[in-house]
Amino acid sequence: MGKRLPERSPQSFSGVKGRRRRFCLACMLVVSLSACTDEGNRADPAGTSGLPARQTPAAESTPITITTVEEIVPSMAFKNGDTPTNNWHTRWAKEKHGIDFKYLWTANSNAYLTKLRLSLTANEPLPDAFFVYDFQLAGDLMDAGKLLDISEAFERYASPRLQELYARNPEAWYPVTRDGKKYGLPVLSAGDVQDTILFIRQDWLDKLKLDAPETLEEFERVMDAFVRRDPDGNGLDDTIGMSVGIKDSLFSIAGDASWLFGAYGDAIPEQWIKLSDGELSYGSIQPNARQALAKYAEWMRKGYLDPEIALMDGYQAAEAFNAGKSGIYFGAFWSIDWPLGEVGRNAPEAIVKAYPLPKGPDGQTARRGTPLSIGLLLFNEDFEHMEALLDYYDALYGFVFSEPSDELKYGFAEGYDYVLVDGEPSYDDARIPGGKIEAKKSILTNDEPNIPYKQTKIFYELYHGKKPESHYEKYLLGSGSGILQAGAVNYGMMDASIRDHFAGIPTPTMRDRNEYLRKLEKGAFTSMIYGDQPVESFDDFVRKWKLSGGDEITKEVNEWFRSVRSD
Repeated sequence: MGKRLPERSPQSFSGVKGRRRRFCLACMLVVSLSACTDEGNRADPAGTSGLPARQTPAAESTPITITTVEEIVPSMAFKNGDTPTNNWHTRWAKEKHGIDFKYLWTANSNAYLTKLRLSLTANEPLPDAFFVYDFQLAGDLMDAGKLLDISEAFERYASPRLQELYARNPEAWYPVTRDGKKYGLPVLSAGDVQDTILFIRQDWLDKLKLDAPETLEEFERVMDAFVRRDPDGNGLDDTIGMSVGIKDSLFSIAGDASWLFGAYGDAIPEQWIKLSDGELSYGSIQPNARQALAKYAEWMRKGYLDPEIALMDGYQAAEAFNAGKSGIYFGAFWSIDWPLGEVGRNAPEAIVKAYPLPKGPDGQTARRGTPLSIGLLLFNEDFEHMEALLDYYDALYGFVFSEPSDELKYGFAEGYDYVLVDGEPSYDDARIPGGKIEAKKSILTNDEPNIPYKQTKIFYELYHGKKPESHYEKYLLGSGSGILQAGAVNYGMMDASIRDHFAGIPTPTMRDRNEYLRKLEKGAFTSMIYGDQPVESFDDFVRKWKLSGGDEITKEVNEWFRSVRSD
């Protein structure tokens, strides 16, 4: 819990081309509870059609001051003399919304949470409003009575479209909900931006006269051909079946290995599933995990996997793909642009194409779903300006909604992420004086707000011939044919996505035992994949996991689940 989304995994795809060479690795775990809610969200990703944009009040003659702090993320860039504390965003907020943001301090990603925790430990005053991605820290602040209950303020001051958007995604509130009160504003993700799909060297398939695999059996035949039949044509025995990295976890939005577990059942490693009796159970201890580990061990013996996968993370696995060592990779849809976009440097003839995940023996496909919330906006218990803050937050949604009355309907800042040409926005880097930068990185949440599933649905529609209408659609159309195709595949696999059913603050036993239990799991799974331990030792792992705190965590997770579920 409490890890930040990797900088190279955008909450939304906007601006991903500018991220190719910016790096910050981490991820976080938040999730969904209700399949019924998922279906409702996905049928109409925007969820707000017909709702008018909130009318922005004129800035007050004397702006209100809101103190905050700023995390300096690697992808931040500035121009025109701007700084982290004085830029288009601070000027816009003051001129248009009467808010004067005052920064108490700034810190890079490594120090940001440390400084916040030191403030808590020293009992120092918190800033008025600030963003966190660490749910444990949010829980500690709630325990200390430091945060404002925004329940009434949200109902009173949030725009109709924001209220409907959050009503359609109620589980996003779980991390900040305590005793029926809401102690912060969840920042919504794009809904499926971390979900895994399959990428293959299409030129290798064509050369070997192979079809794209639809089942695990067909997938194995493709891997075998990639290993045995010299797909790169160099006459050497130097290729492997696929690139994955398990150094940190079986799950990664880059070089993912967890997808195989979903071919044998709904249980995905490192997240909580709902059993038939309504109780939650840990995915890594389910029977299908044993089946997937047995298959990985078989693939290792056959030489389909890089023998160094235990020393590689997902991005290092991408380097093997880009070097032409393998022709198969699993990752988020935007992987086709980064990191896989580098493959052409080593193999100009390379053609990479996205496909759905191979189906398991029973036609099963399941994958880990993107968390609905990627962080939290928290507020000092003494904060008095929620009306202004919520008006500001609604305005930031302008580009995604692209309603005619939205003040930010073209983008975030003219001359930064777009430029007007004959009254129409252009997102062409060459036309923007000084080049395009990700203006959204300067706002309180370091990224644009999102409407779950809207973005990928647009990719799907554009790929299948829809003409762009809104400015947001025109912007996404410029992402390129590879992204459109991969985004369309991703959207088509929506029903296979399963989010973690535990979306709360880490339980007491999690805080004490999670580090040990994760180490236990990683060691056991790695040993089985490499053949150092027989797959039959899976039962020993499960028994030890339960006795070492797993049973107590399961009890606490289900107590939380009963406290939030509505059925």
